[in-house]
Amino acid sequence: MIRRSHRHAACAVAALCSLAGSPAWAGGGAHVVDDDAVETPGTCHLEIWGTRYGSRSGLANLSPACTREAWPDLELGVAVQHTWDSKGHTIAGPALKLHLVSLGQNEGAAIDGSASFDTRTGHLEAASAIVPFTLPLGGKTSFSINLGYSYLRSSAERHSVFWGGQVETQIGRDLTLMAEGFGRASGPAGAQTGLRWTPHDGAIDVDLLAGRYVDGVSPTAITIGLTIRR
Repeated sequence: MIRRSHRHAACAVAALCSLAGSPAWAGGGAHVVDDDAVETPGTCHLEIWGTRYGSRSGLANLSPACTREAWPDLELGVAVQHTWDSKGHTIAGPALKLHLVSLGQNEGAAIDGSASFDTRTGHLEAASAIVPFTLPLGGKTSFSINLGYSYLRSSAERHSVFWGGQVETQIGRDLTLMAEGFGRASGPAGAQTGLRWTPHDGAIDVDLLAGRYVDGVSPTAITIGLTIRR
């Protein structure tokens, strides 16, 4: 059975900011499209990842999150991301994910909510409410759909619909292959594919991804990510 990933709402907001062409965020989690699962109750995780768009631009991410045993369907987290191009830019904010319903094995729906603020000005830069829905396509394959609302302060169209789709399939005992596409109602769509390695199906995930227009501007993007659970 495919090992379900655990990502929180910061992923969706990251995608939204990058698609707007903002210098703020890109490709979250290291995946952009989310599934319906929250972190295992009683467990916390730390997501660390970086993306390079070229020799002079990129971003770094730090995102801790926890799910308490007392609230097994609610994941609470914080996201901090720093980008660099002609000048540095840092945004940070809260993120939550609520698992709404399980419809069967590896099938269900959730809601992601998040907001991010410029650490220098205090301005709200982005906010979102996204519904991830996951369907099993077989014993080792699943498909997730994301649909929701996004606000982007830096975009010409500040209020927009966000959409995304992702296929994940387990191709080895510790290895998962992913492909996804995502976008806003206006502007260019992004896409990326990559591998997730989970040694011995344990507490560490390592992601390696390659994408196109992940930030809505750059034709190529390379992301390396690490998730540690405890």
